[in-house]
Amino acid sequence: MTATDAGKSYNLSALGGYANETVSPTKANWAPDYVKAMQGYNDDPTYTDPVIAGDPNSARAFADRNRPQPGTPEYNSLMQTVRDNYFQRTPTGSWTDANGGSPASGGGASFS
Repeated sequence: MTATDAGKSYNLSALGGYANETVSPTKANWAPDYVKAMQGYNDDPTYTDPVIAGDPNSARAFADRNRPQPGTPEYNSLMQTVRDNYFQRTPTGSWTDANGGSPASGGGASFS
């Protein structure tokens, strides 16, 4: 007999992806900020670092400006929020089988 207990382990790629989307959703915030910064445009008066047109490092720094730094209380809170909302609960939605009914025992199911 074998047993596996992953305990409090997490898929770090998913944890990072969900954390990024929580702080700065790609479509709504991050990508537009990156594109603007690649053109040398800074529309955030609180951001004082240089935004250099055509510099991907400068653009990335600008787009990442709202991410909390690892080890800070804000970062720890973000990670805990992501763990609580995406890893430690039953997913939203209801289970249905391919015909829209309750899944049969042992059968496949998908979220609707």
